[in-house]
Amino acid sequence: MPIPYAKQRMIKDLTIDDERIQITGYIKNRIDDENIILDDKSGEIKVNLSKIDSFNFEEKDLINVIGNLDSESSE
Repeated sequence: MPIPYAKQRMIKDLTIDDERIQITGYIKNRIDDENIILDDKSGEIKVNLSKIDSFNFEEKDLINVIGNLDSESSE
């Protein structure tokens, strides 16, 4: 089964039609063990890490996140 394509996006350009996305940004802060705030200089987004076994990054680290956009859980 092929890996689904992820569209490279800036946070400010996300739309309700986006499903699988890729965002590169800096970790602004860690909310808890399963959530971080990612900042790509165009905006911020909450990232759920619950399906990641080991997340060894810290605040201000530059990371690339690939995942599914869940517009229903946005705050």
